[in-house]
Amino acid sequence: MRVPGGHLDAKYLGKIQEIAETYGDGTVHITNRQGFEIPGIPFDKMPEVNAALQPLIDGLDPQ
Repeated sequence: MRVPGGHLDAKYLGKIQEIAETYGDGTVHITNRQGFEIPGIPFDKMPEVNAALQPLIDGLDPQ
């Protein structure tokens, strides 16, 4: 998921942690391209993960 400008409100960190622990391998990689990755998510769980991430995406949208 991209994080515009590399800025993320702390209120989203708990949700990212929850997704990483529930669906991934419990880690989060912060990239040098203004984003983060959650490794270890099985492909068949992606619809659930996308649904869980949608509130974060909506909150980051600079409308």
